[in-house]
Amino acid sequence: MPLSATGLGSGLDVKGLVEQLVAAERKPVSSRLNLQEARANAELSAIGKFKSALSSFQDSLEALSELEKFQKRTTSVSDDKAITATADSKAVPGRYKVEVTSLATRHKLASGAFTDASAVVGDGTLSITVNGSTSNILIPPTANTLADIRDAINDAADNPGVLATIVNASDGAHLILGSSETGAANAISISTSGGDGGLAQLVYDPLSGTNPLTELEAATDAAAIIDGFTVTASGNQLANAVEGVTIDLLTAAPGTTIDLTVDLDQNA
Repeated sequence: MPLSATGLGSGLDVKGLVEQLVAAERKPVSSRLNLQEARANAELSAIGKFKSALSSFQDSLEALSELEKFQKRTTSVSDDKAITATADSKAVPGRYKVEVTSLATRHKLASGAFTDASAVVGDGTLSITVNGSTSNILIPPTANTLADIRDAINDAADNPGVLATIVNASDGAHLILGSSETGAANAISISTSGGDGGLAQLVYDPLSGTNPLTELEAATDAAAIIDGFTVTASGNQLANAVEGVTIDLLTAAPGTTIDLTVDLDQNA
């Protein structure tokens, strides 16, 4: 008996039927793949969220490990034109009364009047001492004017901390000598030796009652009274007069009391 394919030549859409059967076979596979992809994306999203949460947690742990952040202090003063203050973790919260009796100053001396900066003063050795350090500055006859002496002092390799300038006033030129640091220990003393004797016009001995140089400003320490106790310093900053607290002195006002408050920093 001859073989035959039912539907062939009878208008039956065999191709369409085959494609539908193949599509029906594929559908479960496609659904499974889509499901697996969705699961994989969900897992990746969960992992990403976990890593982000872990990073935030690690940042929190790092903050906890920095104990200093939990020991920060704040300060406030009743007159910030007179003093300012900062405090570290060693400072104990409390309230203090501060009276600034004097500020630290730089020593300043002035010579008598010379005709001008080119006026000859003299030659020899100028010995300048500040806080135990002495510079012996040679002033030769070829460079012995007021301007030469100013330059020799400023250019000295072992300058003990003195700045020399010239002020041209109505009565003439004056050599001004000032210490670079404040405090009583930084007072300037000047002696001379050798030469023609002209440098004697620049001598200054703080222990002498009479000096050729005039003291324009004394070298003084800063002084303050904190809760009834006197504190001094060579500069205008009091470090650890109150443990952990640094106080900057801005204005002297004897008899005026300023309130200083140290608190825990609640925002740290």
